[in-house]
Amino acid sequence: MNLIFGYFDWILLTIIIIVNIYYWRKLKPLKGCLKVFSLIILFGLILPFFSMVVEIQLYSSPEDDSFNLLYTYFRFPAYWTIGIIQLIIIFIGSKNQNL
Repeated sequence: MNLIFGYFDWILLTIIIIVNIYYWRKLKPLKGCLKVFSLIILFGLILPFFSMVVEIQLYSSPEDDSFNLLYTYFRFPAYWTIGIIQLIIIFIGSKNQNL
């Protein structure tokens, strides 16, 4: 797990879990495409890009070649998975609130 996630990722995942726990009962249904689209953009592009940049800034050095940090591209599928799980949590929580 330490190969895929760095310190930035663990902090971000902790924040996401805390927000999910705190707002679990207050979730509102996702009406409209804008909220879903913003979550897809957030977890699909923005968060993995910043995670990759932070990792490269922390662990790169001038004598490294470009293949040493090639694993940072695996951040994208990991964040896609987290985003899908987040969307499922929001949809389940909003359905339970409507009952």
